[in-house]
Order: sequence, then structure tokens, then C-alpha cells
Amino acid sequence: MDIKNIVKTLGFDSLNPMQESMLAAKGANRMLLAPTGAGKTLAYLFPTVERLEEAAKGVQVIIISPSRELASQIDTVFRSMKSNFSISCVYGSHSQRIEKRSLEALPTVIVGTPGRLLDHLSRNQIDGTTVQQVVFDEFDKLLEMGFSEEMGQIISHLPNIKYSCLTSATKPLEAPEYINLANFEIIDFLTGEASGELTIKKIGCDREARLDTVVELLRQIGDEQSMIFCNFRDQAEEVSNHLYNLHIDSEYFHGGMEQFDRERSLIKFRNGSVNILVSTDLAARGLDIPTVKHVIHYELPTDHRAFVHRNGRTARVTDTGTAYLLLTRSSYKSEKGRFDWIEDTPGEVITLTPTTAKVAQSKWTTVYISKGKKDKLSKIDIVGFLCQKGGITKDAIGIIELKDNHSFVAVKRTVAKDLLKKIQDQKIKNMKAKINMSF
Repeated sequence: MDIKNIVKTLGFDSLNPMQESMLAAKGANRMLLAPTGAGKTLAYLFPTVERLEEAAKGVQVIIISPSRELASQIDTVFRSMKSNFSISCVYGSHSQRIEKRSLEALPTVIVGTPGRLLDHLSRNQIDGTTVQQVVFDEFDKLLEMGFSEEMGQIISHLPNIKYSCLTSATKPLEAPEYINLANFEIIDFLTGEASGELTIKKIGCDREARLDTVVELLRQIGDEQSMIFCNFRDQAEEVSNHLYNLHIDSEYFHGGMEQFDRERSLIKFRNGSVNILVSTDLAARGLDIPTVKHVIHYELPTDHRAFVHRNGRTARVTDTGTAYLLLTRSSYKSEKGRFDWIEDTPGEVITLTPTTAKVAQSKWTTVYISKGKKDKLSKIDIVGFLCQKGGITKDAIGIIELKDNHSFVAVKRTVAKDLLKKIQDQKIKNMKAKINMSF
């Protein structure tokens, strides 16, 4: 497979050093160490695609992902390469009937979460004997989430593996017996907590006053994108609901949400419809989220490694960013020794000065369309529809995300209400569709 053509298709002038290093590596087994947001997906997909055999039949590659969102993201990136090889994405909560039909077409690559991959392999819906490559994406996260046993069982169904790739945002200290790290060629691009300039600030507050403290902090931050990290699902919802009651737009994100709701929350944050995402550590890495300017630790992370991953959402490459630690007496002095690393973490202690400023509302909002890629709908179709039937100009349209059965479109908030009135009963590409604001 000609990688140069793929690079041209993606619109790149050249490969970055990490991608070059992965292609130049000689080992059959490669371990790519790089921080969150560094672009590991393309770095391992290039050599993976390069090894694919066009004449071969059956599944050649299995990519194991720790989350549904990351699996879907990998699927999207692979398709954007337009390599002429097919891919199927499988994960929990997705229709098994749809997945089964997709697998019957014998895709070249399958990406999925451990439990669903193992389920299909156990039911012989995936023939593991044809698989020659296996990728463990975010391997440290897979182990951290307790998927070691499932991964071992998956490997037992793949007797003819010739090449293995493992990516990680941290250096794994140990690995299960089915992976011998001594056999892996290491490509190390870990450079520290953040590659840009990260400023850490510490804010002391009473535990009961944390919600008020977060609101005051957001007022001072203004309209810059921020992520608020919590340790528990209920806590993330509580913070987001509190902001909503104060007419501050935000979305929450955690593993207990329905897949569609998780997808919608990330899309609205990605396309700028909301500037605040309240999340558990599920969003600390592995997901396609733009670099944010501010990370707020509403609750202290469980350990220093989690602290590093959260902070990795800001100050990437040459960007600057700020991480705020909300410190209460009970939060880090109640368990002696557990949070000693906080004392050793340099950071300015600040006091917030009350302000009457309001948290600015985003200039974008999101429109939902109940048609997607499986309906042969394209981004060009959507732009044409909104401009011709809705009477808006292209500069009023932002990021468009096409999914299999629906689409999300960012539009200027100032035109959204009038736009919906005009297109409500119109057909898009000769199809009736539900079109409404995505709340």
C-alpha cells in the first residue's frame, strides 16, 4: 500500500517525526509511547495499512480499544485514509444484528472494545485464524480498566499473529503473561506532563463551597474552553446541573450514559456549542477532544498519574494552558500520605476575587438531523440544504459530524431559530428527516 497517496489524501505535506519513526521501525512488535493528543492513531495506522495484503481474504487486523468513543474515532480516522480496505467497528450497546451483518462482509480491519470483540470471536462471527496483526490502543488504559483477562482470551483466538502494536500514554511497569514486553521495539515520544506551557494554580475552599468556587472561576475564565474533572458519575451530573440552573451552558460525560448521549455531549463540546465539559476521568485521554485552555480538578484525582492525564487535555504542543486544583482540608489531608504529591507539585496559590461577570454563551449551537452516512448523506449535501432551503451562508455553518444514522451540525446561534423554521418540513436529499436543536 502506497503511504504517500494516503498522506496526500489526508491533506498532509509530510509525516510528523512520530509517524516517521513508526514506519521506520524494524521490529514485528512495536510499542508507541506518546502523550494524549499526540496523534498516535495515524502513527500506528500507517504501518498497519502498509502491511495489508490486497489479495488476502478475511480479517487481517484487530484493534482493541478501551472505549466505544475511541473505537468509533479510530474507525473514522481509518475511513478518512481511503485505503480501499474495509473496516467494521464493534462495541457494547451497539446492535449485534447490525454488527453481525457487517462482519459477514469480511472486513479487512475490525476495531472494537474487548468484551464485544471477544463475544464475536467466541460465536465464530470473526474468524481469528486469518488475523495477522493486533493493536492494543491505549494499552495502559485497557489494563487500568480491568480488561486484562478479556484481552488474553482474545489473543487465544488469534493463533497466526505476525505483528503486534501497543500504544500507551505512560510507560507500563508490568504486562500480563500473554505480552512479553522484551520483544517490543519501543518508540518513545513521552516528553513529560505536557508538551506546551502548563501553569498550575491552587485554590483553597471549603468543601461545601466548591460549586460556588467553580462558578466564580468560570466567570473569570470567560468563554475559553474548559474541562471540569470529577471522580464520580453523580458528581459530574451534579456540577453540570448546577451550572445549567445558573444558565451556564455545559455538558456532562461519563461511562454510565447511553451511547447516543455520550456522543452528543462530546460533539457539542468539539464543535464549540458549549465551552464547558464536566467529566469523569473517562475523558482524560484517548478521545478526540480539541486542546482546551483550562482544566479544573473539582475533585482531586486518585493519583499523580491521573493528574497528569487530566492535565494532558491542555497545554499541548506549543499551546499554553492552566490547571486549577480545588483544595479543601478534607480532600487531601484526611488520608495521610495519599496526596503527598500535591505538596510537591509547584503551583501558585490564588484567591478568587468575586465578580459580577457572566459566563459568555457560545456563538454556536448544534442542529440534529436524523439522517447519516448509511442514508448516503454527505457534508456537501448538508451545506447545500442549509444554504438553499434555510437561507443561510456558509460562514454560518461550523463543524459537521456525520454518523451512521444521524448527523450533527454546528450553526451560528444568531441564525438557528429562523433556520429551523425554514427547514422543519423540508426534505434533505429527497428524504424526510427529523431536524431539531440538539439539547
